[in-house]
Amino acid sequence: MFLRLPLCALALSLTAVACSPIELQDHSTAAARLAPYPSLVPIETAQAEHSEARTDEDSAEALSSRAKALRARARALVAQNGG
Repeated sequence: MFLRLPLCALALSLTAVACSPIELQDHSTAAARLAPYPSLVPIETAQAEHSEARTDEDSAEALSSRAKALRARARALVAQNGG
């Protein structure tokens, strides 16, 4: 019970520090402050623009070999643990 008051005071002070506002003006440039707001688009449009897979033959081959190595490692761990 003796430590309850200091712990409450510590928790309240940490909460107050975490809730203090961050001064963004000090960290932004004049160009960033004067830039126009970005246009708002529906989420479906934004997702559609970035949903295409961007792999070529080399990256697909590297991904396939990595998956094969991970499967082999998983089999070795299962065998090591008596599975």
